[in-house]
Amino acid sequence: MPRGKDKRPRVRTVRHFGVADRLALGYHAEMKRLLLDTDTKLRDVRLWLAVRDCDVTIGAICRYRQHLRAQRRNEEEIADEAEAAALRSAAFAHVARDGVTPDFLTASVLLCELIMLKSLIRLQSWPPVFEDPAILRRYCDAMDAVIDLREDFDRRSAARPALPLSEPPSEAGLSARHAAPLAPLPRLGRRGQPMIIESLPPDVRRRYERDVLRDPKTTAPAALRWLVGQGFPVSLSAVRRHRVRLEQFRAQSARDQTFAGATRDLAAAHGLSEIELAAGERLHAAHDLLDCLRETFRSLNASRDPAPAERIIALARALSAMLS
Repeated sequence: MPRGKDKRPRVRTVRHFGVADRLALGYHAEMKRLLLDTDTKLRDVRLWLAVRDCDVTIGAICRYRQHLRAQRRNEEEIADEAEAAALRSAAFAHVARDGVTPDFLTASVLLCELIMLKSLIRLQSWPPVFEDPAILRRYCDAMDAVIDLREDFDRRSAARPALPLSEPPSEAGLSARHAAPLAPLPRLGRRGQPMIIESLPPDVRRRYERDVLRDPKTTAPAALRWLVGQGFPVSLSAVRRHRVRLEQFRAQSARDQTFAGATRDLAAAHGLSEIELAAGERLHAAHDLLDCLRETFRSLNASRDPAPAERIIALARALSAMLS
């Protein structure tokens, strides 16, 4: 039987451009300035490149300029998203510092119970339940998760009746968190499914990711030959999967670093301490979780089907983790 078409978006990891491949590295900065920051005509850029032993067509220069423009737009979008997220974090930190602590968790727990109750009512007339008993077992698991959530909430309320949601962590807790060593290498595989290349010795993996994969000209077969030469034979598909996941991790790391820098700048401008930022982050996370529950409730009201059991379980466990 023919295999179905994979609908997942393709992640490009190797991009070849004749301009970048043929031009000496010392001229790359000036070339990017000509293509992005000036109105230099492509014919003039081609002459400029030809003088520097880089003979390419105008079409190749045009494609490379489009690539550079798309790259700049992506960087600007990341910076805008990071700045907006940093502004939200600073706003929640201000709310926590001023003593205004809306209890989002109380509303979230009540809304989660309402979603579960309404889903159970709809199960009585939902045809898939009568066709597959496993569906009913999943909703029983969801009901158990919601019951555990209510017990955790009542236990927390009884143990800490006077403490607000956004109570800042202690100085000792912050010191311990910042003193903890960072993981030397990221885990790129899914939970419980580590990638084969993650099992390489740390020094070999660092050299592989730094010296081999950093070069955009390195193809998957070339990377495979390097690993085999180091005494670690793996499959070609393992090399490709790892490279795709590494590109995704690097993109997320770039976003995180931009967000961290914007948050530090805003904190310095508004005089926010790390304790206030941590309290604001906790308040922000509770607000985001309430938004997820509200969206689930709106989707539930817009259809005649019950809410997915897996989503109810995920939301209930996320709330329980926040209560602990």
